[in-house]
Amino acid sequence: MSSSRDEKGNLQNLTASSTTSTTAFFTFFFEHRWLLGKTGIERPAVSFLSSLLDLRCVCVLLDGIESIEHVQPSLFDSLLLSTDHVEMTTTVEQLEPEMGRIAFADDAPPVLLDLMVVENKGLVIQNHPEMGRVLVATRDFDEAEIGSAILVEKPAIVCQQDDHMDFMEKFLDAPEAVQVGILDMFYQPLESPMGKSLIEPAKVLFMIGVLEDFMVIHQLLSIWMTNGMQWQNDKSALTLFASKFSHSCNPNLGFSTRGDCIEFILLRPIAKGELATFSYLTDLLETPTYERRQLLLDTKSFVCMCDRCLGPDYCRCIKCPGCPEEKIPCYYPYPEDKPFEPLWACPNCNLVDSAVMEQKERSMDRTLDVVSQGVQSINFQNRSKFSPSMLHELVQECQGTLSPVHYLTIKSLSLLFSVSTSLAFDYMKKLVVRGISLNDPSVHSLFRISVEAGFALVLAGECCAANCSGCYDDYFNGDSATTTTRSSLLVIHHEANYDRALPMRHALDNLLQLPISWWPPCALDMAERYLPLLKAKYGTTITERSNGEPEDDTIQELEAIVVELVENASCLECGTYWDGKIGQRAQ
Repeated sequence: MSSSRDEKGNLQNLTASSTTSTTAFFTFFFEHRWLLGKTGIERPAVSFLSSLLDLRCVCVLLDGIESIEHVQPSLFDSLLLSTDHVEMTTTVEQLEPEMGRIAFADDAPPVLLDLMVVENKGLVIQNHPEMGRVLVATRDFDEAEIGSAILVEKPAIVCQQDDHMDFMEKFLDAPEAVQVGILDMFYQPLESPMGKSLIEPAKVLFMIGVLEDFMVIHQLLSIWMTNGMQWQNDKSALTLFASKFSHSCNPNLGFSTRGDCIEFILLRPIAKGELATFSYLTDLLETPTYERRQLLLDTKSFVCMCDRCLGPDYCRCIKCPGCPEEKIPCYYPYPEDKPFEPLWACPNCNLVDSAVMEQKERSMDRTLDVVSQGVQSINFQNRSKFSPSMLHELVQECQGTLSPVHYLTIKSLSLLFSVSTSLAFDYMKKLVVRGISLNDPSVHSLFRISVEAGFALVLAGECCAANCSGCYDDYFNGDSATTTTRSSLLVIHHEANYDRALPMRHALDNLLQLPISWWPPCALDMAERYLPLLKAKYGTTITERSNGEPEDDTIQELEAIVVELVENASCLECGTYWDGKIGQRAQ
C-alpha cells in the first residue's frame, strides 16, 4: 500500500492548520464541542473544518433546539489561539444573530450522525460524569414495544474481523467526514491491556508505510477493537451513533444486522432518562461473572459494575456439600478491591469453603476439556468412546456435583448437543450413500437427543437470567422420550431470553429434521415462545436477513408448522409424521 496520505483520505488535513473563517471554527465547535475537552483525543485541524461543515446547513438540521448556554466565548477563543489562528475579530456575540436556532445542548448529535442513523425512536447522546458519552432514552419505552427496533443505523465502516490491514484500508478509503467521526470515538490508551496488545500490529502497519504517525495508527486500531460490533459471521462494523451505547450484562437492548443496517431491538421497558444498553459480550448466560469482568477488563479496560455483576452469580450456583437440597449462588463481596474472589454462603450451613468449591470446578473443567479435545480428534468409526450416552452421564454428574445452571453444566450440554448433531448428520450421509430411507430410528434418536440438549441449554440460560437455581432438570433427566402428549409438557417458569436465540435456533434446525411423532413434548411450547424473538433477530425470510446469513427458511417453515400444530394439537399424539424434509406429509 502507498504511504501517501493524499491517496488515502488526505489525512494530512487532520494535523495541518491553516487560516479559515471564524464562522467555520465556531460551526465545528458547537457540533463537536465534547472533542475539545476529552482527554487524549487530538483536535481536528482547522483546514479540514472549513471544508466539512456549513453554518446554514447546520441551522436547518438542528432547528428547534434553543439553548446556547453551554457555549463559552473564552473556550472558543482558546481553540483559535491553540491553532495559531490570527483572524480573531469576530466574537460569539457577533455571530449569534447569524446562527439563529443552532443547538448547543450536550446531547445534540453532530450532523454526521443524522446522515448515518436511519431511524431513531427516542435516544440521545448525553455526557455521564463517570462513563463519558452515553445514550439515554428521551421517552418511556413500554412493554408494547418489546421486540421492535428503536434504533436503526448504517455502519460507517465494515471490515474483516481481526484483519488490521483491511480496517486501515477501509478507514483511509472512507470520506473525510467519516474519518473524523471515527477519530472522535473512545479508544483505550497505550498502557491498557488492549493498548499493549495492539503495539505489534501498529508497528507492522507503521513499518510498511500505511501512515507516517505510529500513534495515530495505534489510536485507530484501538478505536476499532474497542467499538467494533459483530457484522454477519466474520466481519466487524463501526457505527458513529451506536458506538455510544453503554455495556450491561443485563441489557435492555439486543442487536442484529438487517440488510445494510444494524438494528437495536427493545428487550425490556426503558424509562425516560434511563441508560440504553446492550452487551459487548456474547453468551452472557453461559459465562460466570468473574470471566465476564476479566474479559471486559482485558478488551475494554473497565470492570463491569452492572446490576448483574454486583448481584448473585447463578452461573456458579452449586449444591451445598452439607445440605445438597440447597443450591447456593456465588457472590463477589469485594467488587472494588477483589472483584474476582468468590464466596458461597448456605442459609443453613453458613459459609461454604470456597477453596473446596473452586477445586470441584477445576476438576470438572479439566474433565470437560479432555472430553472436548477427544471429541474433536476422533473420527466416525471411533466415536463410541464419547457417545451421547456417555456425555449424558457427564451432564448428570455436573448437575449433581455443581447445579443444573452452573456454567460447566451448560458446557457439558453444549458438548452433548454438538456430538449428537454431528453423529446424526454423519449417519444420514451414510444412509444417502447406501440409498436407504432417511426415516431411520437411529437418526431420529440422535436428533431427538440433540434437540433436548439444545432445549436444556436454552432453559438453563433462562434460569440464570431469572436468578433461578434450575427448575428444568427434572424434565431433562426424566423419561421424556416416551412421552409425546401436549398435556405432559414441561412447565415453563421463565420468559424467553434474547441471549438464548442462537442456541434455540440451532435446536430448532435439528427439530425440523425429526418426524413430528419424535418431537419432544415441550417442542411446541418452546417454538411458540421463541418465534417472536427469532423473527426479530433473524427475520422471517432470507430476503429480510443481512447478507451472509445462511440461505434457509427455518424460521418461516417452523412458524407454519407451529401454527398447524396449535390448531390441531393431536398431531403429537396420533403418530402423524412428515418423512424426510418437513413439507411432504405422510401417514
